[in-house]
Amino acid sequence: MSEAKIGFELQKIQVPLADLLLLRLIKEPSKITRYKAILVSLKEVGLIEPLMIHPQKDAPGKYLVLDGNLRWFALKELGHATADCIIANDDEGFTYNARVSRITPIQ
Repeated sequence: MSEAKIGFELQKIQVPLADLLLLRLIKEPSKITRYKAILVSLKEVGLIEPLMIHPQKDAPGKYLVLDGNLRWFALKELGHATADCIIANDDEGFTYNARVSRITPIQ
């Protein structure tokens, strides 16, 4: 029987937004309803869910954003220089979104 591999680091880290490389370029995030909700939430309560990132082998100190592109744009718009992040051990971004609860905390 093999040991289960942990999918991400157990500690979150602060990473400069400039060192985070986005998987998707969103031309006009302000037109996306979910982005507007994230922006309001960041203003009111701060960042609840850290960005999921993976280190780039060919660029030391740079990270690929696996989950959190809209949060990255919102943090940048609000003038933040860094973001709370969790480092993923694999670069499979699709697996994290499947495990995110879409229920609001009040529910």
